[in-house]
Amino acid sequence: MEDKQNNFWSTELVRWIHFPVVAFVERKNYTTSLHQFKGDEGDMSKRISVALSLLVVCLALPGAGAADAPKPELVVVYWASKDCPWCTYWESPSSGMEKRFKESREFRKITYRVVKNERLADPYTLRDFPPDIVWVYERMQRGEEKRPFVRPGWVVYLDRKRIATFYGTKNWEEVHFPEIKWFVSEHLGK
Repeated sequence: MEDKQNNFWSTELVRWIHFPVVAFVERKNYTTSLHQFKGDEGDMSKRISVALSLLVVCLALPGAGAADAPKPELVVVYWASKDCPWCTYWESPSSGMEKRFKESREFRKITYRVVKNERLADPYTLRDFPPDIVWVYERMQRGEEKRPFVRPGWVVYLDRKRIATFYGTKNWEEVHFPEIKWFVSEHLGK
């Protein structure tokens, strides 16, 4: 009776594991079947280990596509005006702020774009936007997005979703730049 019961459970276990595994393995153009390992009816541990090994392989294969998943895009948009003294200061060699930002490891991992108009008092127009971020201008036109009220300003987007806004040069070194570095490490890796 005990042998019949063991044989029943081993057959059911192999059947339970075999069908999904073989279906998956055959979809991946492998021709392995658990039947070739059946061998001795009393050798249940061999069958279970083969079944579990195939199960592990099956679970691992679909995850291989995750490595091909697109990396998130972190876009930092710098908002400025040509007559803005604080913008000129941030960009100048005397402050070195823009230079340190552009020479940082984090800068190489982001998409950095500049939106600059003629005067602080003027609205931004389509020609002020680089072509690859016209979507920001379109959002502004629809009322979904507002330009920073203070300049210089930096807006950080993660996959086109606004996640942070920074204003002015006063806190650039202590707050804004470290925050941008944190976003890069958090979303794009070190």
